[in-house]
Amino acid sequence: RYNLIVLDYVKDSISRLENINKLKLKKCYINLTKEFLSDPNFLVLAYLQIKSKSDNLTMFLDKETFNELNAELFLNAAKKMSDNSYVFKPTKIVKIPKSNSDDFKSLMVGSPRDKIIQKAINILLNQIYEYEDNIFLKVSHGFRFGYSAHTALKYIKTA
Repeated sequence: RYNLIVLDYVKDSISRLENINKLKLKKCYINLTKEFLSDPNFLVLAYLQIKSKSDNLTMFLDKETFNELNAELFLNAAKKMSDNSYVFKPTKIVKIPKSNSDDFKSLMVGSPRDKIIQKAINILLNQIYEYEDNIFLKVSHGFRFGYSAHTALKYIKTA
């Protein structure tokens, strides 16, 4: 029953996100950004998109994991985003061995709460710049959903 209630709230956030261009007519993007990031349901949407990634199960400095998140976290984070008091935690640096040598590479691990906020920002900016304002060029492949080094190489080969 709880999951159905959450899905209804998330559907509302998705609908608002899809209509962001209509909302923009009344407000500037800065106000829209704050409006979305201070909505706990929008933060739940971001959480649902990243919760099952294996690297998100890594424990953070204060032993916080995605398994321990609750509704209060989303409400508190949204309130802090609303009053501009949200502060990102420092990242944890973990050294992991490289697969084909004796060297190590550094992996930066952020807190689950910060990852949720970052994903929410990513969703919002992607919607604005990718779909609404259509700012990105077709030859831009970095950090975009559905684009990668492989799609860039395909483009070079065919174009």
